[in-house]
Amino acid sequence: MEGGTDIKRYRKFIDRSKVELIPCNGKDNVISVLSIMRESGFEDCLGFVDADFNHIDEMLDECVDLIYSINHDFDMDVCRTSVIDRYLEEVASEKKLVIEGGCVALLSSLLEGLKPLSAMRYANEKHKLGYCLKNIEIYKFFDGSSIDVSLMIECVSQGKFRTKEYKQKLSAYIDKYKIMDFDLWQFTNGHDFIAGLGIILQERAGERTVSQTKKAEVERHVRLSFDYKDFHASGLPQKILRWEETSGYKLTLVS
Repeated sequence: MEGGTDIKRYRKFIDRSKVELIPCNGKDNVISVLSIMRESGFEDCLGFVDADFNHIDEMLDECVDLIYSINHDFDMDVCRTSVIDRYLEEVASEKKLVIEGGCVALLSSLLEGLKPLSAMRYANEKHKLGYCLKNIEIYKFFDGSSIDVSLMIECVSQGKFRTKEYKQKLSAYIDKYKIMDFDLWQFTNGHDFIAGLGIILQERAGERTVSQTKKAEVERHVRLSFDYKDFHASGLPQKILRWEETSGYKLTLVS
């Protein structure tokens, strides 16, 4: 798997007495390890990687031993199950949730609100712009409803990117891609979605404190709430089953 967080999320569904879970610290590493293992004669290896923007750009590696997330990443696969509905029912304000039109409407609004950030990430990857967007603190420019694009650009414009020319170029890319009709579950990064959800719960849809709504805290609650029913609903077991039928090997899942 790409990282330790993925293992924390899925290990409870796998019989670890028969299967070893290995974090590879990145998609490219997973793909490289699979290639090395196949060349070494090991055919009982299966890799799990985030699709990122590959579904949108239709650039998926057709490796039979590689399983991609169904949505942008495995965080989004989890968030698209009923686990988020249950989480909101527990921590959101019932009155505010009704005003928002319910869980589905609130999450759709969040996806729309994050589009400029998703557009920036997409442009950075598609055009190899070179911005470091790994640890963005979105609370600095996202207020729970919309993004201050100018402030967001300022936050990521470090080093050579501080110039007016670079900022204008990035702004143009954001304007271009934020209006495109992408599937927002494919377009939105799971870390951004969860961080944004935490911000929404501070005031717009709840009365949670900053410490209660940090991204790591929300991630932890969602991960702990994710059960076998959600796991099945995410579509991942079905992909594993297809691999088993093709490879002849068995990845033992715990019910």
